[in-house]
Amino acid sequence: MMLIGSFVLFAISLWKEPDGLSSLAIAPPSTWGAFFFSAIFATALGHMSYNYAIGQVGAAESSIFLNLNTLFSLLGAAFFLNEAIVPAHFIGLIFIVSGVLLGSGAMEIWILQRKNKGISA
Repeated sequence: MMLIGSFVLFAISLWKEPDGLSSLAIAPPSTWGAFFFSAIFATALGHMSYNYAIGQVGAAESSIFLNLNTLFSLLGAAFFLNEAIVPAHFIGLIFIVSGVLLGSGAMEIWILQRKNKGISA
């Protein structure tokens, strides 16, 4: 999936930015460092960790954490790019997490556990 996606994005980048490869040839080492850091740590290790989590706890539980990409992207944009965080961002995050909780059945399990504790107490 990632390999095919990278080829498609590369083809689109050549079309949208024809001089892009020549500008990469003269890019400073910090640009290349950021590129490789993003490729190795953020993408490769992130997806390997996610696939490991799926194997350990299952897809429904793991999908909750996949949606936290939005939160970390928002925090990274605010920290590194000085982007403003507005209330709409938090509202969107609440909708995303709520949808995953309701769709995966995790909310139902939590409600049933709470009811069972109330009955046995």
